[in-house]
Amino acid sequence: MKDQSRTNQELLKENSFLKQRIQELEKTESERKRAAEMLRDSEQRLRNLADSLPNAVIYQLTAEPDGGRRFTYISRAVERLNETTEEEVLADAGVLYGQVLPEYCAVVKEREEEALNNLTTMRVKVQSRLPSGRLRWFEYASTPSHQADGLLVWDGIEIDITEHKRAEEALRESEKKLRHITENMLDCVALVDESGIYQYVTPSYREALGYAIEEMIGITGFSITHPDDLERVLKLCMDGIEQGLCEIRYETRLRHRNGHYVQMEVRTRSLKDTHGKFLGGVVASRDITKRLQIDEDRKQAEDELKKSEEKYRTIIENMEDGYHEVDLKGNYTLFNESVCKMMGYERKALLGMNYRQYTDEENASKAYKVYNQVYRTGKPVKNFEWQIIRKDGDRRYIEVSISLIRNTEGHPTGFRGIVRDTTDRKQAENALRESENKFRSFADHSQVGIYLNQDGVLRYVNPKFAEIFGYTVEECSNNMFFRDLVYTEDYATVKEQVRKRLSGEIQRVHYTFRGIKKTGEIIHVEVFGSSIMFNGRPTITGTILDITDRKLAEDALRESEKKYRLVLEANPDPMIVYDIEGKVIYLNPAFTSVFGWSLKERIGKKMDDFVPEESWPETRVMIDMVIAGKSFSGIETRRLTREGKMVPVSISGSCYRKQEGNIEASIINLRDITEIKRVEAEKMKLEEQYRQAQKMEAIGQLAGGVAHDFNNMLNIVIGYSQMALMKIEPSGPLYKNIQEIMNAARRSADLVRQLLAFARKQTIAPKALNLNDTVAGMLSMLRKLIGEDIDLLWMPAANLCPVKMDPAQVDQILANLAINARDSISGVGKITIETGNEEFDDSYCAQHAGLVPGHYAMLAVSDNGCGMDKETLEQIFDPFFTTKEIGKGTGMGLATVYGIVKQNNGFINVYSEPGKGATFKIYLPRHKNKGKAIDEPRTQAEPLTGTETVLLVEDNEALLKMGKMMLEELGYTVMAAGSPNEAIELAEQYAGDIHLVLTDVVMPEMSGHDLQRRLSALWPSLKFLFMSGYTANVIAHRGILDEGVHFLQKPFYLEVLATKVREALERP
Repeated sequence: MKDQSRTNQELLKENSFLKQRIQELEKTESERKRAAEMLRDSEQRLRNLADSLPNAVIYQLTAEPDGGRRFTYISRAVERLNETTEEEVLADAGVLYGQVLPEYCAVVKEREEEALNNLTTMRVKVQSRLPSGRLRWFEYASTPSHQADGLLVWDGIEIDITEHKRAEEALRESEKKLRHITENMLDCVALVDESGIYQYVTPSYREALGYAIEEMIGITGFSITHPDDLERVLKLCMDGIEQGLCEIRYETRLRHRNGHYVQMEVRTRSLKDTHGKFLGGVVASRDITKRLQIDEDRKQAEDELKKSEEKYRTIIENMEDGYHEVDLKGNYTLFNESVCKMMGYERKALLGMNYRQYTDEENASKAYKVYNQVYRTGKPVKNFEWQIIRKDGDRRYIEVSISLIRNTEGHPTGFRGIVRDTTDRKQAENALRESENKFRSFADHSQVGIYLNQDGVLRYVNPKFAEIFGYTVEECSNNMFFRDLVYTEDYATVKEQVRKRLSGEIQRVHYTFRGIKKTGEIIHVEVFGSSIMFNGRPTITGTILDITDRKLAEDALRESEKKYRLVLEANPDPMIVYDIEGKVIYLNPAFTSVFGWSLKERIGKKMDDFVPEESWPETRVMIDMVIAGKSFSGIETRRLTREGKMVPVSISGSCYRKQEGNIEASIINLRDITEIKRVEAEKMKLEEQYRQAQKMEAIGQLAGGVAHDFNNMLNIVIGYSQMALMKIEPSGPLYKNIQEIMNAARRSADLVRQLLAFARKQTIAPKALNLNDTVAGMLSMLRKLIGEDIDLLWMPAANLCPVKMDPAQVDQILANLAINARDSISGVGKITIETGNEEFDDSYCAQHAGLVPGHYAMLAVSDNGCGMDKETLEQIFDPFFTTKEIGKGTGMGLATVYGIVKQNNGFINVYSEPGKGATFKIYLPRHKNKGKAIDEPRTQAEPLTGTETVLLVEDNEALLKMGKMMLEELGYTVMAAGSPNEAIELAEQYAGDIHLVLTDVVMPEMSGHDLQRRLSALWPSLKFLFMSGYTANVIAHRGILDEGVHFLQKPFYLEVLATKVREALERP
């Protein structure tokens, strides 16, 4: 513009000079002709130059004596700038003067008078309305001069400064916005001079540090810097200035007006003149106590921006239309997938390809003209049609809308375009080539609503627009007001957006509002729009999208995030979130409850003191898994609380990734398994107790089964041996041999009885008794049993509760435990027997399988012998287990004790360590009722023989034969039956009286008990004596005989048989 003004001035001076020169040369004809010719040449050059000026009009205006004015010359640019012809202006000066708006006429007149009075150049800026109605700004520069003929002539230039004015307005608006931003920004911003003195500060200093602006002006930031930071800050600033750094960053503490210090992040940017001299700087300070919140907000904003960018990128990539950008040479630089499909090329091959490579010469020429037009005019070209050749050779028609791409400096750098394959459309209907029909086809099938809004009235809508609001196209197009579709509270926003676009404040509108459907339903819509001239009037055109679902989804997402946070807060397991450096991001309340640390004190810090030294190996494995992006669960380890307490935990973890796939954080769930570990330990203990009980039960079943058959065989040996001894003389050679057979059989029978005791299958006759009395009756025998070198200490408890059991079993327990204690003592020692009362509750019984809560009488036998190790303790109740030398123990003593205790619903505990002796504590349930005691067998004074008739029933033929012989030896009449049915037949056939039935308990056809019922039905007074190797719970219940039941335990001796038969016969 300045170069043009200088050129115009030079032309004016040259013109004046030439005119003066012409007057001088008029003295002679030859000089006049030469001057005239020079003048014509100069004027022609001037005209040519003036006509070539792009934004200026050169003119000469003559003031007539009658006050009128006329243009004697005006350049042709007036047609372009003022929309009027050169001829019209030369014919009537009012054509040009009349374009000036009335409010500027007085200013023009005033400036003309000043120029005439001072003979200076007049300069004035005015706004004119052109014939088309457009408003344009012009600057006039005109110099007055008086001609020789006395006429006043104005030589001037009219310059179009419209764009300049717009730039000024934009600059003012930008400065206004910048000041508004500065005044309202969160960071504290200040201008300082070369000494660091504040020249300007933003109001945010008051909020951050409490100082008013007036208090900050004239001081330095160093004066409010913490003394401990001052030296460091001064050095950083001085070093930065000396090194010529553009920016200095540091953190420091600045004193608040109320005296406390605020941690600030400070950035100082240097200001220099054109020679590089330091003039001061811009200082931006930020309260970094809020950094985390700000960082979080920024991250969220970045995520939203990424989502927005991804959304629009997705829109472009998923557009059915192609989108492309080319450089100024026509080479592809950017395009979407639709372009690749349209061209038939892969993306890699298409990148950098020139438009001439996929069309013929004719279409390439057409494309060049369009690109050139857009480049020259800067205006976009829409719906340009041409033909391309796909990679496969297929020719396709496309429609392209092309616009110019400019860089930040406004220079063209390439072209962008929207491409649509119109081949199918052109083949279907030629009439669709018309632009209006093309638009209508696009609009009618668009998935977005399209509309024209002129003066608030809908002039056009497409079907999608009508569908969005629930109307028909006809209803919307029948002069419907746009505001009728807008929710009342949002209309002000819509109105303001329309006003800004129509006024030129913004180029395009983009906003959302709540709309009202025909049904009254409220929906959310998003609008993209711009303004056009439609039928000669400004009109808003745009697209509208129904975003109700998106809004609902966004609300749902926010609600979901809220719920997930609530879930984390409510999670009973401790949770901790680390960043990629292992620093704490989040702790939930459960973590604080279990481990003691709060989020406030641990955030941003590592938790190395949380991991015990011995737990680091598995911890490093978990860290490596997270770094590798792997999840893990159920890893058991230990962690420390804030107080140093060790807590067993089960850890599960996974990593959280950013959108681009990078690991951002790790999420760790720690479950306190203290209680689980305790329960598992108790479970293992109970399972071990259960296995031990099962083992004992299995051994007992085996022992009981063996004992039954063994007793039968022993009975035969004992019976026949005893009968043989009765037949021979004691002095005979066979007597001693048979006696040895008898002794061996007796020892075997004792062993079987011990097996039955262990198996809890021996038949007993329990009665209510006091352990103190029973033990006291055994003391003399026990002292003889243990010998003189061992002291026996008896400690009975007062008020001992009664128990119900067979006294003989108590004797067995005491004898076996005393012998066991005696054998553990080497030399002199002590055995202690004591009794007591105990009570066990539910919690104790829960840890001891088989124990029932209640009151118990305790019988304890202790010694100070050699004691036992853990391995021995685990086997002491196993049958035939012994630590004694071969031949010195059967291994059945403690097994018998165990069986007796269990048969009486008690339990036994053993306490022993090597070298510390052993204590056996037996607990027997308290007997609540004084049951009727079972009488002791009476001693027979009279001979144990008889003459009664006995029915003997035994399925074992050898036993049957032996029993018959023994009974006959005793004088009885015997009927022998090998089975129950045979016994019934014999009884029915026998004419005399049968006084006693001696029957086995377990037989193939029926049991002895069933036989009793059959025979008793026929002979109610018939008496019975049962015999068996074990009771098998047939005659006895849990080994205890019912009252009135007579029982003979196999194997038996002749005298025992005689006694039991007489008892059965004589019992009423």
